[in-house]
Amino acid sequence: MIYLTSDADKVIENIYHDKVYIIGAVVDPEDKERKNLTKKRAEAHGIECRRFPTIEGIDNVLNIRDCVMIMCKYMELKNMDMAVNETFGEN
Repeated sequence: MIYLTSDADKVIENIYHDKVYIIGAVVDPEDKERKNLTKKRAEAHGIECRRFPTIEGIDNVLNIRDCVMIMCKYMELKNMDMAVNETFGEN
């Protein structure tokens, strides 16, 4: 399993068919008390955490649709940076 969260230290570079991906959904950048909450919970259960590459011009907090679109584009292109850029129209 890989937990996708904007709080992760490591960037996701590949998507594998034999892995299960959990898209983190509890994000409030203004709530300092909950900072890293999902990352800490995932790590407490031994789940690896990753984030998408930084996207210029946005705050890097993605909604679930954005995450799914990036993952689908990755499956087509087999390149995470290209998938992110094409998803957000930066060709």
